[in-house]
Amino acid sequence: MKALKRGALAVLRGAGVFRVARESAWRRDRLLILCYHGISIDDEHEWDPAYYMTADAFERRLRMLRDGGYTVLTLSDAVGGALRARAAAAERGDDVR
Repeated sequence: MKALKRGALAVLRGAGVFRVARESAWRRDRLLILCYHGISIDDEHEWDPAYYMTADAFERRLRMLRDGGYTVLTLSDAVGGALRARAAAAERGDDVR
């Protein structure tokens, strides 16, 4: 099932669907809030990968957002009125250590 999802996402990406959505007026007027349950301190990502990711994986995600033209903000900055970018994403961690 995972391979099917990845294949479908690759087709959509290749067709430019993500770009069109990202650059749409609808998207421009919204704030994306991404939630991460936890970043591993040690090996938490090995025994519970549904809830934890490595710090390296988290950094790669943030770089991907930045490289995609998104502005990454803390949640407090985003809701505090600092949202000025065309497309923005706020990060939040429940148990980020």
